[in-house]
Amino acid sequence: VSLKAGESFACREFATARFFSPFHFHPECELTLIEASHGLRFVGDSIERFGAGDLVLLGPGLPHYWNNPPDWRGKAKSIVVQFLPEVLGAAPELAAVRALLQRAGRGVHFTGRAAREATIRLRGMSDLAPLPRLLRLIETLHLLAAARGTRLLASAGYAPVFNVEDQSRLARVLDYVNAALTEGVEQREAAR
Repeated sequence: VSLKAGESFACREFATARFFSPFHFHPECELTLIEASHGLRFVGDSIERFGAGDLVLLGPGLPHYWNNPPDWRGKAKSIVVQFLPEVLGAAPELAAVRALLQRAGRGVHFTGRAAREATIRLRGMSDLAPLPRLLRLIETLHLLAAARGTRLLASAGYAPVFNVEDQSRLARVLDYVNAALTEGVEQREAAR
């Protein structure tokens, strides 16, 4: 994840015709808010539908991607915050946040009041000066660490395999399956 000068973490707002990132992973944690769009969300071995308001925290190295259906028309809007866990330091006051980041190794999906409050904090975060932006990140993670209405996405036994060649092959398979969803796809055909 590339950073601008003077940044310890990335906070970006995206508005594109569709989500374009392939199935990927990186060493940063990622907090993703979907502002406008729908489709399938892939996190580790979890595949679920997503829509506007979807809020997910991903831990380091957890493969993921959001995919719009082939017939998607409109703008795909998201706010994405990416940070290395060490950015938060070792302050004892952040023990609950560090515990949340541990859980995020399987992906954490947020709903309810905490998700609505986090959404308010994330909007406009990218426009803040560096220090207020960092404080807003800590405040948001603190809020989410105490959230009710959360659930883990990847299964308990999920263990990612970090092989770039396999990731490329898997991305091609996922693109094929997603393109064929409107018509249906047979397991034998997808395997081929």
